[in-house]
Amino acid sequence: MAGSLIKINEATASDDATLSCTGMTSTYDVYIADIYNVRPASDNTNLYLRFTEGGSANSTANYDFAYRVARSDTVWNINGDARNLNQVYIDTQLADEYTSSAGRIYIFNSQNSGEYTHFTWSNSKVRAGVNTLRGKMGGGGFTVTSVVDGIEIFMSSGNLTTAQIVLYGVSK
Repeated sequence: MAGSLIKINEATASDDATLSCTGMTSTYDVYIADIYNVRPASDNTNLYLRFTEGGSANSTANYDFAYRVARSDTVWNINGDARNLNQVYIDTQLADEYTSSAGRIYIFNSQNSGEYTHFTWSNSKVRAGVNTLRGKMGGGGFTVTSVVDGIEIFMSSGNLTTAQIVLYGVSK
């Protein structure tokens, strides 16, 4: 993927239920969302993602994805897939015992209302005290033929104590 990253927008959470970052337009074919410093207010919660249309998150059951989890303290141990959910599981079991989670999401085809939006992601976190690394990578599709203008992240329970999203367009 040749080209430069052009910063489009950024958003920061501070004890918020959700964090949205919009600004995708037809200017770019590919977008990248960097998500970092994610810390939940509650232990053992999952980090979820939804796409936004017209600035509002789409919570319909139109998210299909598959993923794999890698851990430094054991062999590959978790993989999964899901269809027709109303969100994507970007990270699992976030808790105080981990440093913050960080990751990157590649978003393709978001501006073509005749096709589905596709995405890939990877993220990682370190477990404090025992210095073990966990990483998750996956991909999927948002099975709605619409124009997507951004993303929203949120926890399965509780607020985002901190989180930041930086959205980039990839120039051709």
